[in-house]
Amino acid sequence: MSDFRVIKRYALALLENANQQKNVETIYTDVLNFIEICKEAREFWVVLKNPVIHINKKRSIIKSVFTGKMDPLTMDFIYIILNNRREYLLKDIFEQFIRAYKSQKNILETELITAMPIDKSTVDKIGNYIKKVTGSSEVEMKTTIDEKIIGGFALKYDDKLIDATISNRIEQLKKHIINK
Repeated sequence: MSDFRVIKRYALALLENANQQKNVETIYTDVLNFIEICKEAREFWVVLKNPVIHINKKRSIIKSVFTGKMDPLTMDFIYIILNNRREYLLKDIFEQFIRAYKSQKNILETELITAMPIDKSTVDKIGNYIKKVTGSSEVEMKTTIDEKIIGGFALKYDDKLIDATISNRIEQLKKHIINK
């Protein structure tokens, strides 16, 4: 079985168990914290995914770092992954869990790219418009500054791109002139 299928199955199993125990929000927070620790403490993640380090050592590290800070369901899940020797997939499983959680909650992740910073009220207006168009209950908008777009904006969500940038218009004009 491919890693992607394994990752997806584990993530969906965790989400299903969290739903059954009615503690999805707690598990979601645990997952976010785990991913954050992996980013901040690179050594932690390197040790965890190293196949040479014995599983008991990894279990001990997990226990010392997370005991009392994570829900027992999350801890049990991590131990199952360790027992199945798939700890190298743990971060990917948790990232897939986040995607599944957001899908279940109808939360849409977007990225707004502009040439210069824009005020919060404009970002909120765009977010509300996207909510209306997509039917999402919530929009999480990441804003990015890219001076290369000259002006305008680009908006990414799902597999879509709305490109209303000046640089895109210039490129389209160039193609139009060349084709004539």
